[in-house]
Amino acid sequence: MLSVYDILQELQDRGVLELAKGALGSSEKVLKLLVDVANKPEMIRGIRNMMIVAKIANSLEPELFESLERAVQEGLTEARKPLGFGNWRKRY
Repeated sequence: MLSVYDILQELQDRGVLELAKGALGSSEKVLKLLVDVANKPEMIRGIRNMMIVAKIANSLEPELFESLERAVQEGLTEARKPLGFGNWRKRY
């Protein structure tokens, strides 16, 4: 039980508890601000699009994304190489 008091004291010393208390006191204002932002048409579209992307991503095997990540990294590495005559022929 002593460790819980130590943790609370550390949070108090660092000002985390004051910050949390202030956030709780203004939570209604913060919530209204978040709702106002979330109700904008572009946010609604963005949320819907992200949900669709999540559904698509969920249906794919992780290995596909791993190979895509490797291919992108290899492409970026290749693109960062200085262009010389030898590199130019390989790229084009």
